[in-house]
Amino acid sequence: MFNSQKAWSEIKKDIGMLSVNYTITAIATGKLSPDSDKEYLAIGTENNILVYQVDDNMEIFFKDIPEAIRCMVIGNIDMSHPPMLLCGTKMTVKGYNVKGEEILWIVTSGTVNSIILFDFN
Repeated sequence: MFNSQKAWSEIKKDIGMLSVNYTITAIATGKLSPDSDKEYLAIGTENNILVYQVDDNMEIFFKDIPEAIRCMVIGNIDMSHPPMLLCGTKMTVKGYNVKGEEILWIVTSGTVNSIILFDFN
């Protein structure tokens, strides 16, 4: 069970802090929902992914991942598809939509240590 808790800073009341009781291996932020302008926070650990909507203090989805998350990025592969969370692990690249459904799965021959999305045209 992923136990996270948001608390407000005692010094600056407008700063929120999210405490996570796992070792964080990757973090990504971005617009994951095509219907919202709000940004999402994705936190990867050695066994889990938590996607969190900070403005509303709401967990969007949580997934158990048997391989350690090494890197993550949120974005569009192309403009005809909605944004997704791409996660690099020890042997795969997995893509998740805003509902937490796995929509992309690629097997690699080694550990994926970085992912970047860019337009090369």
